[in-house]
Amino acid sequence: MVKGKLGSRTEVFLRHPWLLPLSVFIVGGFLLHRTWRIRRHRAIRWIGTLAGGIVLLLAITILPLNLFAAGKLGGLKLGPIPEGTPVNLLVNLDAANANPIDLVRALLALNATFGTIEDEGLDDESALAHFENNAADKLLAVSKNPDFVRDRGHYFGTQLSDEEKEALIAFLKRF
Repeated sequence: MVKGKLGSRTEVFLRHPWLLPLSVFIVGGFLLHRTWRIRRHRAIRWIGTLAGGIVLLLAITILPLNLFAAGKLGGLKLGPIPEGTPVNLLVNLDAANANPIDLVRALLALNATFGTIEDEGLDDESALAHFENNAADKLLAVSKNPDFVRDRGHYFGTQLSDEEKEALIAFLKRF
């Protein structure tokens, strides 16, 4: 999945998920080592130490993300999804265009809702009510398509007079 989205350049990092974090860790260590050798300029030493520390923290953060992307931390579990939940509400998240804060709120609410449903063992009716009360509105706020009714038709021509409708029908019959 990740390889398909990011291309074949990521294949080596998926086969060896420790490689990228190790590389970043080495860069951070090198940066700290070079910075600590500076004796005269305290400001440069302080900035270098801070930058090296940030790079080391980045390496530590990247490791579980790479392990997850490579499938080494198990699968991703989504649910339990209550019966009656509009699937479009879950699959139409607009991650590219949504406000990032709203997107994070929606995902956190979804995660908390699923956790509550599972922990309390709610039946379908109670689970759906809990989902609607806690997560649905937040998911709807970041949805690409908040209209779940499909093929409602169009309203073209509803404002036309009877004469105009007849003329339109006669025109369309020519095709």
